[in-house]
Amino acid sequence: QVRGPNVMAGYYKNREETEKVITEDGFFKTGDLGYIDKDNYLFIRGRLKNMILGPSGENIYPEEIEALINEYNYVDESIVYSEEGRLIARIRLNRDEVAKEFDNIKKLLLIFHRVFQRMFRNIYSTTYQNFRMRLIKSLKAFRG
Repeated sequence: QVRGPNVMAGYYKNREETEKVITEDGFFKTGDLGYIDKDNYLFIRGRLKNMILGPSGENIYPEEIEALINEYNYVDESIVYSEEGRLIARIRLNRDEVAKEFDNIKKLLLIFHRVFQRMFRNIYSTTYQNFRMRLIKSLKAFRG
């Protein structure tokens, strides 16, 4: 809860909604959920109305999961919610980053292709030469 001159006094011409969010002593119920750590820092975990109650009774804060997902360069934004008892994440990808990554993968595949071509050429060449040498030795031995 917060209170101060910068906090709204209530909803315009909507007493019922105002009574839901403003306490009798003038505090605004933000709906933010957080905790204070041992160093007295306040951390906001999420919003009360967004909190999902997990199957084992654990509190799941979608904002925390979204923050983890959004750390990836490939992600522009995400939203996490519950639907029919399942946790769902919708993700909007950063197309430019995904395209760059595909280009990098294509380059790596080309490199692997070239390396394997050389390896197989060398194996084939060595095997062919060994076969040829053994054949010549056999023919020489046969001619006697």
